[in-house]
Amino acid sequence: MRTKIKKHMTRLLVAALAIVFAVGFAPQMSAPAYADDGDPAIMAGSDILAKSANKDGAQIVSFGGRDWYVIAYDGKDGDGNEITYDNPDGNTVPIHPDGAIALFQQGINESSQFHEDNHANYHYAYGYVDDESTAPSTLRRTVENTYLSGENALISAAEQAAIVPRTLSGGCQPIYDAARTGWDANTMAGHTLENALVWPLSVAEAQALPGSIRGQGDAWLRTPGSHPYTTFEFINATMIRGNGDVDIGGESVLDGKGVRPAFYLDKKSVLFTAAAYSGKASGKPGINGLKKVGDNTDNDWTVTLKDNVHKNFKVESVAAENCWAPKISYSGAATGTNEYISAIIVDKDGDITYYGRIKKCANDADAAGEAAINVKGKIGPDDKLYVFNEQYNGDAMTDFASALVQVDKGPYPMDEGHQLSKTDGREPSCTEPGNKEYWTCTVCGQYFGDEQCTQKIKKDSWILKALGHDLYPRISRKATIDCDGEISQLCHRCHWEISKVPIPHPNSFNLSPAAGEYTGKPIEPIVTVKGNDGKTIAAENYLIKYSNNIEIGNQATAKVTFQGDYYEGEKELTFSIKPVKVALPKAKKLTYTGKQQTGVETGADYSIIGNKAAKAGTYTATLRLKDPSHYAWSDGSTANKSVKFTIKKAANTLKVKGKTAAVKYSALKKKNQSVGVTRVIAFKNRGQGAKTYIKAAGNKNITIAKKTGKVTVKKGLKKGTYKVTVKVKAAGGTNYKASAVKKVAFKISVK
Repeated sequence: MRTKIKKHMTRLLVAALAIVFAVGFAPQMSAPAYADDGDPAIMAGSDILAKSANKDGAQIVSFGGRDWYVIAYDGKDGDGNEITYDNPDGNTVPIHPDGAIALFQQGINESSQFHEDNHANYHYAYGYVDDESTAPSTLRRTVENTYLSGENALISAAEQAAIVPRTLSGGCQPIYDAARTGWDANTMAGHTLENALVWPLSVAEAQALPGSIRGQGDAWLRTPGSHPYTTFEFINATMIRGNGDVDIGGESVLDGKGVRPAFYLDKKSVLFTAAAYSGKASGKPGINGLKKVGDNTDNDWTVTLKDNVHKNFKVESVAAENCWAPKISYSGAATGTNEYISAIIVDKDGDITYYGRIKKCANDADAAGEAAINVKGKIGPDDKLYVFNEQYNGDAMTDFASALVQVDKGPYPMDEGHQLSKTDGREPSCTEPGNKEYWTCTVCGQYFGDEQCTQKIKKDSWILKALGHDLYPRISRKATIDCDGEISQLCHRCHWEISKVPIPHPNSFNLSPAAGEYTGKPIEPIVTVKGNDGKTIAAENYLIKYSNNIEIGNQATAKVTFQGDYYEGEKELTFSIKPVKVALPKAKKLTYTGKQQTGVETGADYSIIGNKAAKAGTYTATLRLKDPSHYAWSDGSTANKSVKFTIKKAANTLKVKGKTAAVKYSALKKKNQSVGVTRVIAFKNRGQGAKTYIKAAGNKNITIAKKTGKVTVKKGLKKGTYKVTVKVKAAGGTNYKASAVKKVAFKISVK
């Protein structure tokens, strides 16, 4: 490796590096040659798609989530022959236009009717229901809804922008006879449809296809079929049969057949054509993203389209990242999901030899920035380097990109390598920084940790920070209860005394709790000691000895004796021991049940009498502390306590239901008749206490006794059934409440 740099190389690096802007491949490189045993996996433009067009083994393009056969390229087949048909005027005319790639879907996508209904003199068309209407036909709605409309459309809006709109000629009348008068194999019934993006084939277009491409299931064509009847009740449309035959008689437009459309892709919008699976293989996005382009082993392709989303991408300048990597400064990049800055290398024959994604543009901050490209061992003196902004969407997906920008490779000594200058290492001290040894390339300005340039390092990464002093303490005076101590801070490395640090003396002592509660065992509250700086002194610096700390009334003490290297002296603290607090129990809320109940609960620290009763009423329980010398009530007293509790009366259970009692009319003629209460009222529950009966409604000749409930039916009451409503109430008693008034209706039947 050389140690000096040539003077003219230095002048080249400081000069402005040229940037060549390009809008496509055409002015940059010649058309690539196709290999006999496999085409390159990435190719410029779309010319590879002309290979075998409209033939067995035609190229297949993955587009809009479906695969499509190339059935014409610039209006020609794979041999360069123009694809034509003979129109009714006897002229031979082209089927497909120049400047476009005609693509026909591989396989059936959906099933659809051509139309939903049919009637006499029906002029059906792919574009409209009939030639008097602007409503789209059923088949057209199916095609547009599947491929073009809504958020689930197979062909995205960005892909649709690269489709060449087509005018579908109308004017071919529906055919009602075998002679097919007025029939044109390349037009449709009804009036002309303009700006169609996706469309069914005509008979002429279908007949121009090889059978291997046609034969993949029944599918509608847009040309009218024959009509063997004279009643005009059914209209036929032509179709492709599953065996590949073109059926010009067709079937009824009311039948369901497959949808298998075609479209024109603008070949000027195609920046690259790549193998559908792993064609645009890249290294990990970054400086080493470039990867050698392999071969495509089949005829499946995807395209990269130029679009307006990426049109603002620019390269502002080029510098040297290192001696093998130009570094671009760019702006105007599209950012978001799957967005990248990418690069390619193109050889003198126009073949793309390397491709790679060199920077991911995920966020708005990536819209402008820098990206380096390692070209070591990849680029020759006659090769060209291009960068562009692209949305890379993966296998079998359409990608989108800006125009290509050619980047000057720069005056980098790619064969000779870095030109190095060494900086020797220096050890750091306590106060001064040092550095590791490192090498600087005087060409590209890169830094390395070894002379072989295998360890690339960042600027200033070689700096070794000053070590700082390695301090250790030397205690010159211990702290006491009244005075601070002192520590000298010395350095192990340089042996200087750096500072003197005081040892704050203890001046705050706290016991928690300040008063302990009797347990029968020694009480030892926690001791916290703080210095005059407000900081807690660690417990390892002192010992604590407790005394007189069991019984109530003693003067309990905690003696703090300092120990160790930092403190000395002692401090005696006092605390008290108090009786155990006993909470007074609360009375229960009780209701009469007929059984004895406990109104106040017993406890471990007291005895209790008078806390049980059965009848409703108010009672007093008496509580006595078991050990008044060590226990006290929560208010501090030790005398007996009284707690009242009440047993409430239970609800009355009276429940009644009316009955019907019969009285003989013959007996009533002679005198009043009496009916016992149980004949007119059924007692489902008799309740508690004396009952009263008050008549609420009914015939005035029927009365009821208030206390007994006896019913009197007065003499002379006529035959019939009489309803009487009575209010019944039970008075309750010692243990039961009075019942609510129960209304009951009974009947007296006079027969």
